[in-house]
Amino acid sequence: MSTPLYRFDPESAVISGSRVMLKVPEPAEAQAVASFFERNIEFHRPWVPIRKAFFYAPEFWHYSLGSNIELARDDKALRLFVYNWETDAPIGHIYFDSIVRGAGQHCTLSYAICERFQRQGLMKEALKLGIQHIFDAAGLHRIQAAYLPRNTRSARLLESLEFQLEGVARQYINIAGTWEDHKIVSLINAEWSDSEA
Repeated sequence: MSTPLYRFDPESAVISGSRVMLKVPEPAEAQAVASFFERNIEFHRPWVPIRKAFFYAPEFWHYSLGSNIELARDDKALRLFVYNWETDAPIGHIYFDSIVRGAGQHCTLSYAICERFQRQGLMKEALKLGIQHIFDAAGLHRIQAAYLPRNTRSARLLESLEFQLEGVARQYINIAGTWEDHKIVSLINAEWSDSEA
């Protein structure tokens, strides 16, 4: 297959919806991004690997956000943060990581939302926008996600977006110090064609 023509310009591109928008933040927004994670430490703790103290430092995010811009430019990952139209601070994130081109045309998906904004349908809207971009603009064929079997909210959310269960990955990710099984689900781009690759 040919080299992909898709290129995401993280410095100017914003993916907009009726209640949320997605973008790759600039390093200048490091404090706001660090604050998002710090405010949600306890809310996210049951679902994520153990995070060291530096993860919550603005200095770490100043570096990471710069790296995210380069990953987007290089078509390696698209790490978007979610904003609503009422605040300048991020309320969630959606990561499309491990982008594979050539014969693969797939990526992995992970996401999280601020506790304050859960149960309002905002993450579902944000995921729909992100998925549409990954399929229609980026031209990928498949998105894979993984979730803890006890995370029923993620299970319902992914099912509502038509992700299909593929199986269980045993001891897949170390969550809060314990190797945890994860359910593996995927979404296929039914409209994919060779012209998008």
